[in-house]
Amino acid sequence: MQGLSKNTGDCYNVLITFLNKTMKIVSVSVVTPALNEVDNLRLYFNALSNQTFLPKEIIVVDHNSQDKTYKVATSFISRFKSLGVNLKVLQEKKPGIANARNTGWFKATQPIIASIDMDCRPDKYWIETIWKCFQNDKEISAITGKVIMPDGPFIVKLLTYLDWYRLLFYFLKVLYGFPHFPTSNVAVKKDVFVKVGGFDRNIKSINDLDDIDLSSRISLSHKIRYCSRMIITTSFRRYKRGNALKTYLHRYKRLLEIAKRFKRIKTKKA
Repeated sequence: MQGLSKNTGDCYNVLITFLNKTMKIVSVSVVTPALNEVDNLRLYFNALSNQTFLPKEIIVVDHNSQDKTYKVATSFISRFKSLGVNLKVLQEKKPGIANARNTGWFKATQPIIASIDMDCRPDKYWIETIWKCFQNDKEISAITGKVIMPDGPFIVKLLTYLDWYRLLFYFLKVLYGFPHFPTSNVAVKKDVFVKVGGFDRNIKSINDLDDIDLSSRISLSHKIRYCSRMIITTSFRRYKRGNALKTYLHRYKRLLEIAKRFKRIKTKKA
């Protein structure tokens, strides 16, 4: 049994060495906040480990979870280390989604930061698509892509499969002067993120549109591109909570505030 165990271990080491030599690892940090996400961790990490290109770094920011999110997330560190990927699990005690995102984004060590949420599942070409987009167009500072919600109501499911987010991207660009990217599927150059000051720390809830706020400030001086090949699936769960109409009205009011500020700053710069 001992001999069999040793042989099995040797085969495993040979396999890992082979994978490390053949699998491309690129200079990307994937950053994701987590609040009571123990049930999503395994699927999240499986999706990232099955990428055609692996990121050099993955950062999970535990944001005051009351379950075993932190403990379970740290148990994956050795698995990613064997693949040549540096998994970091950080903790942020300050309330507010912007604080959780900033902790991970500012700690990222790679020149490109890719962002998804814990309930998102990137397709296997996600990192490869991000990397090639930045390599093929040196002028872009951020890219976003297709978000599919397979568990949403029929109309939501249909619209997201038909690339609703592409329409929204260009609609906001025409209507308000800047495009929108969701933090559930975006990649941004680290130096640009730092230059604009990161996420607004005063934003506490995702309904205050921390992602639209950031995209408006980046687009003042930098190019944002949409790529339909950059695909993730995500859960409709965030839209099921509480009063949906009240949430949408609050989001729309917040969008108008961001657009008004963008127009004012743009006018001053002209």
